[in-house]
Amino acid sequence: VDEGIDTGNILYQTIIKTTKKDSFNTYPYLQTAKAIDLLKNVLSDISNNSLNEKSSMLDESRIWSHPTCFEYIKNYFKLGIK
Repeated sequence: VDEGIDTGNILYQTIIKTTKKDSFNTYPYLQTAKAIDLLKNVLSDISNNSLNEKSSMLDESRIWSHPTCFEYIKNYFKLGIK
């Protein structure tokens, strides 16, 4: 933990696989499900004193959040992203 927002090192990352049935409505649920598994890994590593951090790609603070409904609509029509 440091003074910035999302400036610390990365503990775990994963890619969320979506299907044609998924949309902006289901993405938060998929992310939460993956986050729970990653959190379990972090807690296990902490208890085993084997936590390995990866360097962050950011040099300055940045707030990461889910796109808004309007951003999803814009990306759908402009970029074809579902």
